[in-house]
Amino acid sequence: MRVATQTPSVVVGVDGSDNSLAAVELAADEAVQRHLPLRIAYAARTGHPHSSPPHVPRRVGELLHRIQQLHPDLAITQRVAPMPVDWLLRDEAGGAEVVVIGSPDHTSPGDDLHAGHSTTDALSRTVAGKVVVAPPAGDQVMADLAVRRAR
Repeated sequence: MRVATQTPSVVVGVDGSDNSLAAVELAADEAVQRHLPLRIAYAARTGHPHSSPPHVPRRVGELLHRIQQLHPDLAITQRVAPMPVDWLLRDEAGGAEVVVIGSPDHTSPGDDLHAGHSTTDALSRTVAGKVVVAPPAGDQVMADLAVRRAR
């Protein structure tokens, strides 16, 4: 297991689901408001242990490109790893002021990054800062509420 640096930051977990992409947008806003770097932890799936290295899907890359254009001074780092997202987040969350995770999407069979009690409880015990559950993609009212609660 790699030990993440203890630099204050905003960390967000991504699994490629719509709700995890909404979490990235909320995390980017938090990072800009707090003047902190954004660390993205992408839990990639590989079909087989000997398959090619994991990569970030195009839609995640496009979102990161758009965020970088909107906030050119925002420092963004990312880690792509073939491990369960909750393990990856615990590994990356050292020193984070805020960790953002997506809300559950029970309609998407591949949605690993969900805000179930076990995930948020485990992160709350691991992270010194706040754990924020991003609202479902497209829910602006809840997104505004999540931003206020994070502060």
